[in-house]
Amino acid sequence: MLLPTLILALGFVTQEPSNQLQRALVSEEADVRYAAALELAAGDQEAEKWLLRAAGNGTPEERRTLLLAAALMGTQSSFDLIEKAARKKGRKPDQERAYALVLYGSLHPAAGLDAKKDWARTASDFERGCLLAGLLSQPARLADPEWKKLVTKKKTPGLLEIYDLAAMLRGEVWPDTPESSAEIGARLLTTHIPGVEGVAIQSLEHFRKLEFPQLWSVGARHVPARELSDLKGQALVGDRIALVLSLYEVETKDRQELFDHFRTRVIGKREAAWLWGAAGELGLSLPTVPPTEKLEDAYVAGILSLACQDFSSATFATQPYLQQAREAFQSSSNFERRWPAAALMALGGKPEDQEILKAAFLIASGSERQRLQPIWKLASRSLGSERHSWLRSWSRDLGAGWIGFLDKEGPRWVAFQLAGGTVGAEGRLEIATSYPGLQLVPRDYAGDQVLYRDLAVLLLDGVYRWGLGK
Repeated sequence: MLLPTLILALGFVTQEPSNQLQRALVSEEADVRYAAALELAAGDQEAEKWLLRAAGNGTPEERRTLLLAAALMGTQSSFDLIEKAARKKGRKPDQERAYALVLYGSLHPAAGLDAKKDWARTASDFERGCLLAGLLSQPARLADPEWKKLVTKKKTPGLLEIYDLAAMLRGEVWPDTPESSAEIGARLLTTHIPGVEGVAIQSLEHFRKLEFPQLWSVGARHVPARELSDLKGQALVGDRIALVLSLYEVETKDRQELFDHFRTRVIGKREAAWLWGAAGELGLSLPTVPPTEKLEDAYVAGILSLACQDFSSATFATQPYLQQAREAFQSSSNFERRWPAAALMALGGKPEDQEILKAAFLIASGSERQRLQPIWKLASRSLGSERHSWLRSWSRDLGAGWIGFLDKEGPRWVAFQLAGGTVGAEGRLEIATSYPGLQLVPRDYAGDQVLYRDLAVLLLDGVYRWGLGK
């Protein structure tokens, strides 16, 4: 299982964490503790030893932060810590166990393999919702018929929607006609998954009577397809920014024209990556940009997506960008800015770029070396059978296409279920608006508990994402 590559951007923590990092781990601010967990997770064996000694101590917030760091470390000892927290004794609801169940379900290699055993870990419907939400990262695990027996026994709202969503993530058909806002939201979000049907326009008219983010209905694949002239006549503002995904639904003959129209009008780096990733995935012609313009991640996302479909065409498309890629790679000190340029240089296959990447790889250490190793192998054309999976992983890390859209909006759907309508949600723009129809999982605690803020950060800031079979 691949851990989110977000932590690869961080340097390694050696020995005992610094005083500054230890203060961050106990901060009152959830996002500060989240960032500290990522930094600690990038540590070496000494950092892991410190974490294992510290785990279970401190405030509830600190214990949850250390659990997150342990889950991201991904070692046997750290996974044992998560498994233990997810089966914490007691039949009363427990905040630490609830948080651990999300981590266990999404990252633990054994999660979901024994349905009865995992179900027995939970003490409430909220905790069961946390477990199922985590398992959306591994939706194939929920295909076991035993899971269906357990989830449908009580017909608890929220749990049924999460379970059915897992089937859609596997490319299956929603079992019933969706009625709740949560069901409809999930149905709209997943229309671009291969094998999942689009949404009839007649249904959309009915769905608009319910409350959910309109971005989801705008971004859904419509049946029949929207007209090219209508799409070109709309401004890409507000929720209409999701119109960039209509590239997947329009007729093949109209796709290039729509892409060329949208690419000069799209606002926002994330949305540009959706558009360029879709264009690459669909094999469209990717235009060059002026040499004076800096290399944007969206361009790289498009070319990497094209490489997944047609490697030779992507290599050709890379050539006009190589000088910009070299400048970006050699001028920036921020490795998150450098590695997309490195991937483009590797794809281009020029001898001078191979030398630059080889030299960078030899002096790299820690997380940068982990990121550069497969990139260097691609440059030297020695990546072998793993090439496609790495290209997919890199394009996904850049938020390309419909997968990038789901990596942003899928966790938002879950965050509404587990933390929507709480005080903790008020500080997050993504879920600040309350949609009661999306808040179905029964809650164990009052809305002012810090747990909800920690869950929102965990779900929305990049560590958590759905399993999409790519």
